[in-house]
Amino acid sequence: MPFPQVLVFSGDAKTVRLVGHRGARGLLLENSTIGFDFTLSIWINLLKFDVFLSRDYVPVITHNYRL
Repeated sequence: MPFPQVLVFSGDAKTVRLVGHRGARGLLLENSTIGFDFTLSIWINLLKFDVFLSRDYVPVITHNYRL
C-alpha cells in the first residue's frame, strides 16, 4: 500500500479512533515535537495538525493561519 497511514481509517462503523489533536493538546505544548512523540508513545496512531506554507514555501505546523 503506498500510503500506510490510511490504515488508521479502516474498520467499520463500530470502530473507535483515538486522535492526537495537535499532539497531546492539554498535556503538552500544542503542535510540538515532544507532544507528537508523547502521543505516539501511548499508542495513539493518528495525529491531526494543520500545515501552512510560508511565503517562501516552508511548511509550518500551526493552528494560526494568520501567523
